[in-house]
Amino acid sequence: KCCLNYEVATYLDAQSRIPRVSEPLEFQDGFAYLMKTDILKEVMYFSYDKGSMASLYPLAASEVREVIKMNRNGIKPESLKTEPEPEIPEFITAVGDDSIT
Repeated sequence: KCCLNYEVATYLDAQSRIPRVSEPLEFQDGFAYLMKTDILKEVMYFSYDKGSMASLYPLAASEVREVIKMNRNGIKPESLKTEPEPEIPEFITAVGDDSIT
């Protein structure tokens, strides 16, 4: 029983540091929707596609607070997409290049 009381207190304390997101965050390249939150790690995951969890972008709770503040002042941050799009390697075939005899 005492462990549960400690866990609840820890969880509630961590939850108090998570900003409330009542609407999507606005970036220059679109709206980012809150998809899930890791309360103990204080990380919030956003997606540009409201109905999909395929491409999630993590933001620290402190970063989310900053974006909310920027949006309230009419400022749109550049993008959640910080990494360049992965390059798809060109397909190269080696069929017929080497002989096994």
